[in-house]
Amino acid sequence: MLSFQAKLLALLALVIFSPLASAHSWVEEYQVISDNGSYTGPRGYSRGFVSRADPTYNGFSMMWMLPSLEARESDGAVRSRINSSDLLCHPAQRTSNYTADFPKLKVSPGDYVAAKYLENGHVSLPWNITGKPPGSGTIFIFGTSQPSDTEKISDVMEWNTAGTGGNGKGFLLTAQNFDDGRCHQINCGSISEQRQMLTPNHVAGQPTSTVESWCETDIKIPTNLTAGTLTTYWVWQWPTEPNADCNTPAGKDEYYTTCADFEIVDKAEMNKVAATPTQSVAAAEANPQSVAVSDYKSRTAYTSTPSVVMQQNNKIVGKVASVNSAFVTACSAQAPVISQYSLGLWPEVFVPNSCSVVSTFGTAAASAAAKVFDSAAASYTSGSKSAWSAAFAAAKIPLPTRSPWSEAPNTGAAQPTATADSATPSTTAAAAPTAPGSYAGSSSAVQFVTSEYVTTITTVVTMTSQPSGSSAPAASPSSYASSSAPVASPSSYAAPSSESAPPSATTYGAPSGAAGAIPTISTVGNASPSGSAYVPSVGANGTIYRRSHARNFVRS
Repeated sequence: MLSFQAKLLALLALVIFSPLASAHSWVEEYQVISDNGSYTGPRGYSRGFVSRADPTYNGFSMMWMLPSLEARESDGAVRSRINSSDLLCHPAQRTSNYTADFPKLKVSPGDYVAAKYLENGHVSLPWNITGKPPGSGTIFIFGTSQPSDTEKISDVMEWNTAGTGGNGKGFLLTAQNFDDGRCHQINCGSISEQRQMLTPNHVAGQPTSTVESWCETDIKIPTNLTAGTLTTYWVWQWPTEPNADCNTPAGKDEYYTTCADFEIVDKAEMNKVAATPTQSVAAAEANPQSVAVSDYKSRTAYTSTPSVVMQQNNKIVGKVASVNSAFVTACSAQAPVISQYSLGLWPEVFVPNSCSVVSTFGTAAASAAAKVFDSAAASYTSGSKSAWSAAFAAAKIPLPTRSPWSEAPNTGAAQPTATADSATPSTTAAAAPTAPGSYAGSSSAVQFVTSEYVTTITTVVTMTSQPSGSSAPAASPSSYASSSAPVASPSSYAAPSSESAPPSATTYGAPSGAAGAIPTISTVGNASPSGSAYVPSVGANGTIYRRSHARNFVRS
């Protein structure tokens, strides 16, 4: 019989549950947000910026992860937590080293700024990695007028909104979810498909184009700053929770950072800057988005106050859940079977290997697309259920469960005000969803029980013309026609034990040149995942440019 420690160590050698994400994130550019919510003026960049069009560019030119993959403890063990020696900034970003091609951002006190980045699947495919926090983690942006070439992440994470935390050399500007509610890669996941319709990103002059929508973190420049330099530290905290991922039963830290300087100028100078045309960028870096997210002044986070766990002298310092021995035992027993079946995703999640066009024309086309989707999903789910059933039956333990992705908690945290002289730290965030339940020992095999249901069906009708005297719908929440009552569903489909309505969309973008878009979100609840009967029909008095449908599946 293997000891608990032996089982824990053995897991490190096994290839199990979750594949690594293909890429990570950093700030691509900064831009001031005008009073009407549009981006204005020239872009600014991080220190030591390397363009994607540069021949020397590679995946590590801008990415800085802490702790690094090479980080070790004094005894040679892999270090999974940050420590007091970890430098905050990328080696190329430890000094203010700007060029004419990639300058600092110019801002004035009171301005709002968007720090833009790619989501790289962390938002649109959150199920690809087990044990990650809701909202795809938290972005903290800190500011200081006393930057150090040897800034430590452990020092900066102690700064607060009042500027009195830690060594007192800086302050917390904002804490926001990594997911801004709009951004998405172009992929086949239900999150991306819905956002491609409700918050599309089009190339200017090409209303039928669909391109990736970048994420952003929004900050307000403190009003009490004077002319000079404000150094900012963008810190993405994306940990793995303990007792959630068999690769890391004790959990682990994962931070990504970007360090940048802003040049603070007065309002008169800023008005001149705002009138300067936005510089052109290489096609590899082009982002046609022209407006900020609608709530850029009030973004929030599930975790609004920095919390740090460190590893010092081979010991964990900070509050973290202890490793559950039953979880480790379960992982150890499951690993060979999971490896044999090459399981990389939880069985309730399906994303096709190839994308069909998201836009469909009319209910007949939507129905045909639904049948193809249903067939592929059924095939995948059947094989996945069998494989997982075999794995857990072999381990003789109950199947772990987790909340469906549609049941993300509402943000309950107050937004920390972006001022250096703020006197009150932000309130505590609402509790995040619980990690997968404890693995109780069991001597009998269990059956794999999965319920499948549709939580929402989204239909977007975009019109290119309307009858004389008709006005286009306003781009605001009031233009949404929503059905709050669930559509009647077959009695054979039982509702899940805990079901919540999906979060309502707050904005949308119509293709350039279109007269308007009418999005309709129908909450279906526990409807059968098959059949065109659940594809809603939206009437439109005008010329229909596009009618799009997407269905959000949950399998739990």
